[in-house]
Amino acid sequence: MATKRVYQLMADGAEKIELHLLRENMTQTEFSKSIKVSPSYVSQIMNKKIKVTAKTALKITRALHKESIRELFTMSTENEKEEHLLK
Repeated sequence: MATKRVYQLMADGAEKIELHLLRENMTQTEFSKSIKVSPSYVSQIMNKKIKVTAKTALKITRALHKESIRELFTMSTENEKEEHLLK
């Protein structure tokens, strides 16, 4: 079975995103457009309802001018077959 890496926003990750939005005078919708995802997707990420791919985690990390994904996200692996069963 194949596994894939997924990323979960850290406990203080949502606060870091919110502070960035305040500093940049940006709404969550504007932020979502800047990283090319939907506003509801950003909301789910910030509320820790979903895990994201490395690509999305990197988009958010770069948007916040952070050096490393590890500043905002924790990484884990998921079994791809089991993930499809959960949907």
